[in-house]
Amino acid sequence: MKDNIWLALGILIGVTAVFVTTLIWSFRTRQKQAAAGLDEFDERQQLVRGKAYHAAYLTLMGYLCTAGCADLMGFVWSDRFTFGFLGVCLSGTVFAVCCIRGGAFVSFQKNPHAWLGSFAGITLINLIFGGEEFLERGSAVSNGRLTFRSANLIAGLMCAIILAAVLMKRRADAQAEKAEEDS
Repeated sequence: MKDNIWLALGILIGVTAVFVTTLIWSFRTRQKQAAAGLDEFDERQQLVRGKAYHAAYLTLMGYLCTAGCADLMGFVWSDRFTFGFLGVCLSGTVFAVCCIRGGAFVSFQKNPHAWLGSFAGITLINLIFGGEEFLERGSAVSNGRLTFRSANLIAGLMCAIILAAVLMKRRADAQAEKAEEDS
C-alpha cells in the first residue's frame, strides 16, 4: 500500500511539472508572437483545426459512451486511469491526424524538421518502455484488465500513428510537388 502512495505521488508530481512547464512555454511563445505581430495559423488552417476539434470531441464522447456502457454491463477491461487515458489519447490522435490531413499541423512560422526528430524519439522511448512493461514484466495487464502501467505503450502507439500520418502527408506533398514540376 505504501508503494502505491509513492507511485501516485510521483505521477501527480510528474503531471504537475509537465503542466506547469507547458503553461510557461506556451505563455512565453505567445508573448513573442504577439510582440512580432505573427499569427500562428492562417484562416484555412484555423477552419481545419476547428473541424479536427469537432471530430476529436465526437470521438471522445463515442468512446466514453461505448466504454461506459460496456463497464455498466459488467465488461470491465481496464482500470479507471487507463480508461480515461485511452480516451484522451484516442481523441488526441483523431485531432492530430485530422489536422495533418488538412495541412494544419504546423504553423507557417515553424519548421516541421525541428520537431519531427524529437517526436520520433519520444515515440521510440514510449514504445520501448511500454513494450518492456507489457512483454517482460507483464504488469501492463492484470486479471485480464489493462492497468496504468500500459500508459507508455498506449502513448507510444498514439505517437506512432501520428508520426506515420505526418510521414505519409509529407510523402504525398512531395509527390504532388514533383508532379507539378513535371507538368
